[in-house]
Amino acid sequence: MRFTAQFQMLLRSLFLRRRVESELDEEFRAHLQQETEENMRLGMAPEQAATRARQLMGSPSLYKEECRDARATRFFEILVRDLRYALRTMRRAPLFTAAAVFTLALAIGANTTVFTFVENILLRPLPVREPAQLVAVNWGKSANISYPNYLDFRDRNAVFSQLAADRVAIVNLSLRNRENFVSWGYEATGNYFQTLGIQPYLGRFFGPAEDDKPNAHPVIVLSYRSWQTHFAADPGAIGRTIKINGYPFTIIGIAPPYFLGTQLLLAGDFWIPMSMQLQAEPGEDFLHSRIASNIWTLGRLKPGISRTQAEAELNRIRAAVVREHPTELDPKPKIHLGQPGLIGDALRKPIAGFG
Repeated sequence: MRFTAQFQMLLRSLFLRRRVESELDEEFRAHLQQETEENMRLGMAPEQAATRARQLMGSPSLYKEECRDARATRFFEILVRDLRYALRTMRRAPLFTAAAVFTLALAIGANTTVFTFVENILLRPLPVREPAQLVAVNWGKSANISYPNYLDFRDRNAVFSQLAADRVAIVNLSLRNRENFVSWGYEATGNYFQTLGIQPYLGRFFGPAEDDKPNAHPVIVLSYRSWQTHFAADPGAIGRTIKINGYPFTIIGIAPPYFLGTQLLLAGDFWIPMSMQLQAEPGEDFLHSRIASNIWTLGRLKPGISRTQAEAELNRIRAAVVREHPTELDPKPKIHLGQPGLIGDALRKPIAGFG
């Protein structure tokens, strides 16, 4: 009932303003008269009683403002008054109004875009099986580690069911004679798809057996988008040969439509085994370099293992690896785990701070 009464008073103050003002004036005069009569009963002369009543009641405008505050209508009256003033101003300066509206629209659009980006990219988990179990491995401030260090973490840990790694490569892709174009893709370890727990849309994924020896297994998995674009979604693309930097690779599978890679800002066109790195990046043999920190590592935690436990285990392994290679590795940076998808913590922290 109280809300209904307040709402009715609000409507009256907005749409029956003159009547409300008249009622407030009448109410003020009635209170003033009542106070004057009360003073006269106390023995004051009529003029003195009226003067004391006016001193007590204050000015009519102040009384009416206090009544509006008590009825919670003053804010809306001021709002309506300001809106009317703004509309009159805009009618007098249409060019300024158009510019202001356009600027406001751009600002709202920009903010909407930023928040949509943060929500859909920053907060979106990877489209894989049980993404909450996946973590990214960061070595100090770097989101990258070297391939030999990755092998040590993979083979010595007891906290991950799988520990995989990947890297983005920019290559020259050839589908047919004289049809070459630049393409982005992933070099991935043989347990990459197994770690993610996803299934191919068509064909199969490569596995550990095709990533065991350098340059031994030139196979490639295409993204669904790339398959549609370059092969018109032809199932017969499986088994065909395409070339990366002039080196032939056999298409063995098509990734599902929703999966574009493990870095949310980098949509891959293909995946090849990490062991084929020299074909994708001629002259850059980082697979045997302890100090070439240029791969991203993500792992799937075993059931019941917390991130704190996993970090402790990886730092134990890190300390052992540093002791074994003291001239190549800095002992100070520690391992910490983050959310996968934005190049470790390299982009997540600044984007989170911006958002």
